[in-house]
Amino acid sequence: MKDRQNKTNIALRADKLALRLGSVQAVTDLSLDIKQGEFFAILGPSGCGKTTSLRLIAGLERPDSGELHFGQKPIASDSVFVAPQERKIGMVFQDYALFPHMTVLENIAYGVGGTRIDPAAWGKKKKGKSNIIARQYLDLVGLASFEDRRISDLSGGEQQRVALARALAPQPDLLLLDEPFSNLDPVLRVSLREQVRRIVRTAGVTTLMVTHDQEEAMAMADRIGFMKDGQIRQVGVAEELFTRPSDISVAEFFGDSNILKYHVSSPKTLNWPLATLSVPDGVSTVFLVISPDSLEITPEGVDGLVLDLQYFGYYRKILIELSDGHRIHVRRPAFSSVSTNIGDRVGLILNRDPIVFSAD
Repeated sequence: MKDRQNKTNIALRADKLALRLGSVQAVTDLSLDIKQGEFFAILGPSGCGKTTSLRLIAGLERPDSGELHFGQKPIASDSVFVAPQERKIGMVFQDYALFPHMTVLENIAYGVGGTRIDPAAWGKKKKGKSNIIARQYLDLVGLASFEDRRISDLSGGEQQRVALARALAPQPDLLLLDEPFSNLDPVLRVSLREQVRRIVRTAGVTTLMVTHDQEEAMAMADRIGFMKDGQIRQVGVAEELFTRPSDISVAEFFGDSNILKYHVSSPKTLNWPLATLSVPDGVSTVFLVISPDSLEITPEGVDGLVLDLQYFGYYRKILIELSDGHRIHVRRPAFSSVSTNIGDRVGLILNRDPIVFSAD
């Protein structure tokens, strides 16, 4: 009974989807489950296969292998391929893809009617159902007074909300967001991601976003799938990926961690300046992953030399050279009463053990 309930709770299931584009293996093994009503993010560096994965799910690309299901219904496999317009998907493209010759209301109403509606007939549809629905979603995104404006008269953030309203108006089963904030300045990006999360929650639609911005993914998503080289390497809530990465590629991307490489001289043990660590049997080289927040500067700690200081508003990032020559970043509050200057010798203590990965 429990397995049956778990299956019926799945909105989207991708199982080993793969796609080659020319000479490039764009997606190697896309496997994930997204729950009904969940906000899920695929996060990864540029060129890792995020947008291609979104296109596979939207039906804009056909996979070479693997299967894709919406709920219990197969929509892509060796024998099945459901066309994009039959998938009940709303999509917000990176450039928004709004029609400049239409008003805001017309753009959203077009999303309700799809390509079957003749744009030349908009004047006859002022009181039609499409416009009624469009006005409801304009209100949802906070642009109720903008319905007669042209797209060229809108700011980037307003255009993004129009694109979101257009994608939501047909009441899709799945909403896809392709790097939705990449064209916006940093300050606007922060305020808009909060608005978009609220709007999506209010609409109650299952959402998949792809982004290269870890802060964006962590702030918005219920769960995150980290992608590298066309493959999902780890899925979990933000805290899991941040504090318990499954491999070195996740650790390198998340949390601004220090990653130090050491050769192991004693069997099963690594002696380094800040601690003695256990190492798996037979491993000769390891990576240590140390969060800058797990280090503390104190007079009683292990000796280090301050090489550089960077100020980031709420915190400072301090680069310290250890006695073995390795360099490590420490993050401390900017309002700390203890001053630290380049050239100072300071003490360091470790508040949390590093994560150890084999480098062999």
